[in-house]
Amino acid sequence: MAGDMMRITVRYFAVVRELTGRIEEDIEMPDDSHGAVLLDRLAESYAPLKEYKPYLRLATDSAFLSLDDILDDGTVINVIPPVSGG
Repeated sequence: MAGDMMRITVRYFAVVRELTGRIEEDIEMPDDSHGAVLLDRLAESYAPLKEYKPYLRLATDSAFLSLDDILDDGTVINVIPPVSGG
């Protein structure tokens, strides 16, 4: 039905946690929203994330998500910043 909403939990890690000032939050989004819509919304809500947006990855506990993947109601989405190692 048009106008239906879903609720997802978004967890933040590393620099994303520092920039948002949050560990996690629940967000309501329109049904059939996809990963790119979530990243757009986060960049609007937290201006410092805009410069990181092209480099952020979304994941569930079991897999990385593409920006085209449709999000499901009740899903926990992890926002993962770019990482480096040595």
